[in-house]
Amino acid sequence: TIKSFGVERVSMIPDTYINWLKSLPLYATWEDYLIVHAGFNFKKIDLRISFNTNINMSHTNNYINGAKNVSENNSFSFGPEFNYDKEKRFNFSYNPSVTFNHNTATINANTTDFWNYNQSFEGNYTLPHNFEIGSDVEWVIRQKINAFDNNNTMFRWNAYLAKKMLKNNQLELRAYVNDI
Repeated sequence: TIKSFGVERVSMIPDTYINWLKSLPLYATWEDYLIVHAGFNFKKIDLRISFNTNINMSHTNNYINGAKNVSENNSFSFGPEFNYDKEKRFNFSYNPSVTFNHNTATINANTTDFWNYNQSFEGNYTLPHNFEIGSDVEWVIRQKINAFDNNNTMFRWNAYLAKKMLKNNQLELRAYVNDI
């Protein structure tokens, strides 16, 4: 984990590394998490290919049944993103990723380490008369471990129909259907 390198919070990452990140042609943010996003545009075919790295770190102090507990929850993700976009007509994106999760708690001597494989697909299409139809699908497969050996796969599908109104489409009315 990052803690084994002497870093307990992302804000403790050395300035030289942060300055190096800022110098790259990519997008990076950090608070209690770090997101690094780099991509390439292929304008002739309206395609953007990006690569994402996410680091999330959480440190929590609490009491459980009167006993003090300190928990550390960390996740490290990586994955590409493919985005195909025709402005004012349609947009489709596909984002597969893999995540490693590392969790500890002082109230329990066990360390929980597991992997997730995530896939998400989003798309929208502009219809005549300023209508738009869109949908997103997310599929998560979580590694089966003793701590949770049931319901390790989650599939969610949402959709919407939107109507854009007023000058420059400043108002939008949407009807959603979630968990189809």
